[in-house]
Formats: sequence, C-alpha cells, structure tokens
Amino acid sequence: CFEVEHSIIAIHTRIGAGPHATSGGERDNTSGFFLPKINKKDTSVEECPFWTLLARSIGTAVEFIALPGGTSFELESDNGYYLRANLMIPEGWEVTNIVFYGDDGISSLSPDLNDDAKIREGRQSLGCMMKCIDSLSIEVREELWLFEYEDVVFQKFDFEIIHDEVAISATKLGRDECTFLAVLENEISDAIVTIVPKRRHIS
Repeated sequence: CFEVEHSIIAIHTRIGAGPHATSGGERDNTSGFFLPKINKKDTSVEECPFWTLLARSIGTAVEFIALPGGTSFELESDNGYYLRANLMIPEGWEVTNIVFYGDDGISSLSPDLNDDAKIREGRQSLGCMMKCIDSLSIEVREELWLFEYEDVVFQKFDFEIIHDEVAISATKLGRDECTFLAVLENEISDAIVTIVPKRRHIS
C-alpha cells in the first residue's frame, strides 16, 4: 500500500541486469537490460534479475518506484527494499496520464527469464500526457512528453509495516535528490538530474 495516495498510475516490468551486471565489470555490458542508477553502489540492485516499475502522479511530481524481483513481502522480512525517485514537473503543468513505452515488442517480461536467457530489451521510455493552462488567455495546451528514464537517479528505502501491511512510505526527497523535467534545454534547476523530454503538441 501507499502512505500517500495517487491520482494516476502506470505499471511496467523490466528485465534486470542480473548476472550481466558483474560479469564484465562495466556498466556498458548491461545494455538491453534495466540497471537503475542509485546514489551509491549496491550489489543487490546491480544483480537483480527483474524489476516492476510504477510511475504515479502525486501533486506536482511523478513518483517513480522500482520494486526488485525476489523481494519478499512477508511481514517477518526485515530486508525488503524498493527504489524511489521523484520527477519534478515545471510550474504550471499538470500530468493527466502516464504510460510506459518499449519499441522492442517485449515490454512485458518474458515467461522464461533465467540466467541463460538471450532476451534483450530495446529502447524504453516513459510517456506523460501534460496539460497547461495559460494564465492570460485561459487557453488549454495539451502535450505528450516522452523521455528515456535510464538516467533517473533513485534512492533506496526499506519497506515499512503500516497497519499490518507492507507500505511505501511518504519520506520526502529534497530538490537536490530529485530529477527535473525541463521544458527548455538551458533551464536551470538544483535537481540532481535534468531531463528534457521530447514534446508533441496534441491540442
């Protein structure tokens, strides 16, 4: 369960780097797999075989959560963790829908994911339908924002137990720990990462 409710959510699965993360000693060897960036090295993250990704709209941000495959949701488990990142939205914009996109035809996990699996993912992106209302003309502008999320930096958190349920806490991240979605390439932000999405005017 979530300690903070959301208005929109999208769910996706990704093949993790697993044994490929350490076999070559270099991150480049993991192309075609999902290896989340985190603020410090962690072998449990690097060797995870698959991930469930959640992107949900909460206020002026999109919360991005990565749940590792093999995580135990048993109440007695004391080592379950998840990764979380906040994608900050420019002022005046609102998220109206979120979708995950993969151009490889295997956006969902293959049923046969073992150490010898040869499956590699193609380019993966997150798409957000955005709405902005001009304060002067009251004109509503809708756009599709599409961006690859491999550079998003996650923070690692332990699961909490709230009312006998495994919960994702409402721990706040500082702006310098967030990823900023910028409208302009030269936009200045104190976020840890700035991403400029591809934009398409819808209406």
